Amino acid sequence: MWWRALQFPTCFVCFAAIVLIRLLRLGYEEAVGPPPGLTVRSPSLIAVEHRYDRPHNFDDRNRLLFKTLDHRLSAVQLDKFKAVSGAFRKGERDADEYLAEISALLGERLAETLPELICLLPDIQRQRDLLQAYEKFADHHAGARPKKSWNPASTDFTVKAVRAFRFRLCPTCGQVLTDADFNPHLGTHHLQDEFPTLES
Repeated sequence: MWWRALQFPTCFVCFAAIVLIRLLRLGYEEAVGPPPGLTVRSPSLIAVEHRYDRPHNFDDRNRLLFKTLDHRLSAVQLDKFKAVSGAFRKGERDADEYLAEISALLGERLAETLPELICLLPDIQRQRDLLQAYEKFADHHAGARPKKSWNPASTDFTVKAVRAFRFRLCPTCGQVLTDADFNPHLGTHHLQDEFPTLES
């Protein structure tokens, strides 16, 4: 009968040793996990990397943007613009460098093209980087004294014109949108929530 008294503490020690080994192997958070009944199973609550969602008229707007650039820039400037834009999309230039280069190429025309350049850029992170770079550019030029190397009238005009354009950020994925694209874009997230993609 005395062996039964030893059996409980021995089992408890074995259990404690197993738990300790599991904690050491898996790490505390993985081993403990959430309390029973509080496990997250909903796929909509799992963090997902969002992809750029093309507006319904993306192709037409992109063609119009290219046509505008083609009419406004010389062949050499257009080739330079394409090269700089490609380098930015590939991550070979940061947003500040890209904005400085296209600003030098486009001058006052930057106000016409920048909103579409940002909104049609098919990479959410690059969109946000470019918008942030533009906001820094606008803040700098709005309060700075003009240097002799740039035309204050054109920079002031560009800052005011682009600031007048209203960008919207999607609260779900962070995509930069125009006012017209905002509600249809939000609708795509609601559809994804209602009818999630089944992964195999």
